[in-house]
Amino acid sequence: MNNNLFERRLSSASICVICGPTFFLLAFAGFLLLATSRSAHACGGCFKLPYQSLLEKVERADRVVVAHATDATGSAWKIDRVIKGRELSDDETIQADKLAPTSRSNFHGPHILRWNRVFDSWTIEAPANPELVEFLSRAIGLSAIGRELMPVRHQAGQLRFFLPYVENADRQIADSTHAKLSGAPYAVLQELSDDLDADQLLKWIDDQPATNLKRVALSIVLLGICGEQREADLVKQWIDECPPGGDQAYLAALFTAHLELGGEESVRFLEESYLQNHDRTLGELIAVIDALRTHGQAETTVSRQRVKTSFQLLLRERPPLAETIIEDFARWEDWSIAPRLMEIHASGKQPWNNALITNYLKACPLPAAKEFLTRVSGIPEPTESPSSAEHYYFHKTEKKNPHAAEWGYSGEIGPSHWGQLCPEYALAKDGKRQSPIDVRNPLAKTLPKLNFQYRPSRIHLVYNGHTIQENEGPGSFGMANEKFQLQQFHFHAPSEHTVDGKHFPMEMHLVHKAEDGTSGVVAVFIQEGEHNRAFDPVWDNLPDANRPEHDVQIKVDTLSLLPKDTSYFAYEGSFTTPPCTEQVKWVILAQPVDLSREQIMRFREVIHDNNRPVQPLHGRSVFRSAQQ
Repeated sequence: MNNNLFERRLSSASICVICGPTFFLLAFAGFLLLATSRSAHACGGCFKLPYQSLLEKVERADRVVVAHATDATGSAWKIDRVIKGRELSDDETIQADKLAPTSRSNFHGPHILRWNRVFDSWTIEAPANPELVEFLSRAIGLSAIGRELMPVRHQAGQLRFFLPYVENADRQIADSTHAKLSGAPYAVLQELSDDLDADQLLKWIDDQPATNLKRVALSIVLLGICGEQREADLVKQWIDECPPGGDQAYLAALFTAHLELGGEESVRFLEESYLQNHDRTLGELIAVIDALRTHGQAETTVSRQRVKTSFQLLLRERPPLAETIIEDFARWEDWSIAPRLMEIHASGKQPWNNALITNYLKACPLPAAKEFLTRVSGIPEPTESPSSAEHYYFHKTEKKNPHAAEWGYSGEIGPSHWGQLCPEYALAKDGKRQSPIDVRNPLAKTLPKLNFQYRPSRIHLVYNGHTIQENEGPGSFGMANEKFQLQQFHFHAPSEHTVDGKHFPMEMHLVHKAEDGTSGVVAVFIQEGEHNRAFDPVWDNLPDANRPEHDVQIKVDTLSLLPKDTSYFAYEGSFTTPPCTEQVKWVILAQPVDLSREQIMRFREVIHDNNRPVQPLHGRSVFRSAQQ
């Protein structure tokens, strides 16, 4: 065993803020999850792979089959075996018009296919070797894991099925097993202590390549569950060797294992060395909070009361980070921190905490909380201030419309209700030039040639709860005598615009503005095909709910994200999100760009179904450039 392994691994990793409570998201969402969240997972988001496993796809699919191509081109497939979907028979044939585009060229032998209800198409997933088919057939029936009403021992019994497959030679099986283990509640993993082998885990850790950090992190957590003094000493050594700014997910794994192996002594170490040490980085602190939360939820090695004591210490030492632990106290229905939270609110020094504190106090039954809320109810919240502790450390926020209503893509705040949410959104209901639209029978016309002048640059990616957005890329595009400066670009899945009634898997919008204030949006359809390396700097750094912002240090060539053929459709419409402002010039490039299935699913793990339905034309004309 290489005792310096983690100095090598962590120093080679970039700072990764992918676990822990989301500063921005909590502030953005208020406290919608305050009283309903009951998650007890072992910081599962830290160790999950950045793509869906085959088992996850199979579990979410409506139908899954084993089939073989009836010809060399793979244009039709005969079903050999039904894995999921009782309405199918073993002798049906899947025709070419129901197959999603694929980059595969070798269709020899049976393959696993799954049906996507959204796109009404079958996707060819992987060659169907007997071990993989048997694994999937048995695994999809193990549905108790992660379901809170199921007894922990019952969940652990099902999870044991996966242990022999952890390092399976078939990547599909190994990845699916990793997904199950990383998504299981920590208390369930603890039930597996007698089934785990510390020597085997150490070998797996040592054998993993330095880039496969998520597998190593999960193995560290499992090592903590089954380890003894030797493993405790190793974990402590690895912690001591971690450089500042090491990967946050792996720090959380090390701290989780350290707590499991050290109990009260480890809690004191983390308090003294991290929570009370003001030289520690934000990432290190969040890793400690995550590890403590994991044990506070499981209530085994470290009691929940002891975790609360550590969090109360955090409130005293670092009030800017109050929002990171408020949800935990509310979930645990513990109101002991109410006096401290009222002090923080009244000080006015950390305004990003105020919305969370207010919602906590609304749920608090103490009379003092009600009195405080009555006293401050007439004091308006600051409209221009950092929105979270992360912004306190790094950024300033944009000024937002205080009258705007919260909106989304489903339920009572979904697209069909936008026009009723507030007066500012009235155009969403009453406008006659709304977007998106269905492009059908466009009129051929000689349109101005597009002149794109985008420059490679470092970009700043933001997850805002509705999409992934890039805010800082320079450049412009010209059309005749008009020139539009690029403001930002973002993505929708599936596409918002349709062509002849059909959606594409995704759509990219590049939002521009001219000197006279006119807005112009360039839309790019995204279809499933080959892996697109031009998107790698964005896709490798996708922010999410746990890491809402990310600065990409590699330069992104925005021009390379566009298709080579820039023939286009054009019409006048609106923005597709509230307040749905009209008089927007739309340019929809006719040729889609490719992303691989894995790239598309990677985005849909973070954001999906963020598309507004198509809107009536109300007599508008849609043109296509004559050169198309």
